[in-house]
Amino acid sequence: MDSNRDASPQEAEGPLLLPTTGQRTLCGPHSGNSVASMPQEGQPAQVTTPSDALERGGLAASEGRGPGGNEGPKDQDETGGSSLQRRSYAAAVRSTNGAAAGANPTDTGAARTTLSGRWRPRERHLLLATLSKDWSVASKQSLTEESERLRIVALVDSEVHQDHALRQRTELETKALLAYLNGNLELPHAPTFLKATVPLLQRAMLEQFHETHMEVTLTADVSPRAKLRRNMTHIALFAQLYEANADSTRGRAMIDRMMDDVKMLHFDGIHTLNFVFNSRRIARHYLGMAFRLQGVCIELEDSDSVATEGTLRQAQLRRQYAVRVYGAGQLGLVTLIATLQQLDGVHIVDAERPRLDSTEIIDNRFITIHFMGTDCSTTLRGVTKIDMGDSLITLHHHLTQPRLPCGRCYAPFHTTGFCKANPSQLERSHTKYCRRFDGRIPNYQVGAAVLYKHSDGDSLATFLETLQGEVTDELATSPRSARLEKQDVHSVEGAPVATTEIADRATRRDDSIGAQTEPRSSSGPSEATHLQHQDYEVAKSKS
Repeated sequence: MDSNRDASPQEAEGPLLLPTTGQRTLCGPHSGNSVASMPQEGQPAQVTTPSDALERGGLAASEGRGPGGNEGPKDQDETGGSSLQRRSYAAAVRSTNGAAAGANPTDTGAARTTLSGRWRPRERHLLLATLSKDWSVASKQSLTEESERLRIVALVDSEVHQDHALRQRTELETKALLAYLNGNLELPHAPTFLKATVPLLQRAMLEQFHETHMEVTLTADVSPRAKLRRNMTHIALFAQLYEANADSTRGRAMIDRMMDDVKMLHFDGIHTLNFVFNSRRIARHYLGMAFRLQGVCIELEDSDSVATEGTLRQAQLRRQYAVRVYGAGQLGLVTLIATLQQLDGVHIVDAERPRLDSTEIIDNRFITIHFMGTDCSTTLRGVTKIDMGDSLITLHHHLTQPRLPCGRCYAPFHTTGFCKANPSQLERSHTKYCRRFDGRIPNYQVGAAVLYKHSDGDSLATFLETLQGEVTDELATSPRSARLEKQDVHSVEGAPVATTEIADRATRRDDSIGAQTEPRSSSGPSEATHLQHQDYEVAKSKS
């Protein structure tokens, strides 16, 4: 007899276990000892044949047990017979394998040497190095007996006194407050006795002091392949981390330790995940570590440390917004930067060609431009194509969109092969995502290599300053008054005035309708090579 049948309902509660007594043998390969062939406690029976799937599906009902492991009535159909739900063989195998993986008996907690999924060599090295660390030791600060007393005094519950009913601090409280402000006493928040001894506004000042100078934030760059939302809560983000990393004993210990150490976890909605720690001592332990999240690798960096004014460390540069520019080979890097810097709200801090390891190259035909600020400027927001006369460049907002913009409808959400836009709506889509640059495009030539060979640094600096002056002087002395007047004429008609702007193509098309009959200026540039350039030439001929 099964002992659970005679037990009380409270004793019978718990996980459903297969009976280990009796001589009943499941389907599949038979053995001489039926008891030995039964699965161990807490481990599901192996499914080897389709009949095993039927047996597994009806075993609980045949024993008369409910889903909680208690005695329950048998389900019956209208004819009074047992209505056992048939399970497919594949579903039974998947459930068995999943349960076996969760109770993996071979996982002894040793350092792992392999990872599931596809990772770049550097990512795999970082992930395995993070898992190999000792996560069983708590990160609690070792305190002396006196420091422990001060910590207890600072964290004990306190009454809240109004400003007119404050009490005097004790000598021990004053000592704890000074140790906390000097950084000798590590606390998760400002001392609680301040609620009874300090006015409200001063308490707020100390709370803000703790947030600014005591807490330390490490950031991680998140690929757009990870679908995170701006308003995801702390526990929702940790659930994603647990799901990705808790596939081993060390992984579960790692996430458990993180949940104790991370005070706040939030996503900025663009590409940065912020880990807030109570102290720099704890944050230093996580610096440089890597974790898995929705199939991507995130590495923790220190991007909040104060640097010299006017400088950006690499971790801080990665926090700034950036785009990848395709199709600018004909323009050149110098012309591209000088052109984009004329736009309102566009402040470029760095531009470079790809500097990638050979194992990380997917497509390196672009130029990366870093802007000052963590968000995209309103001028370039949502823009994927810019017509610059003879060149039509593509802007890939790679921090928020994992795929290149569509070359057919210019939408940033899919590539050309997946475009389903109606042909009649293509012009409207182009108007939405494509802009035309209305400003001076400088003409820069690199020159011969012998010009860059100098015997001293001063001569080289003078040469480079001369080249820069030629570009800037061309922008400063260019005949832009005609175009400025043209913008003034449009302002009378309701168009906005701007010295340099990215103009809507639809607006320029309306201007070109009335100018098509006017003769083209003989001093204008060469014949256009595509439709966008033709519109530009016709609009320019009005002046």
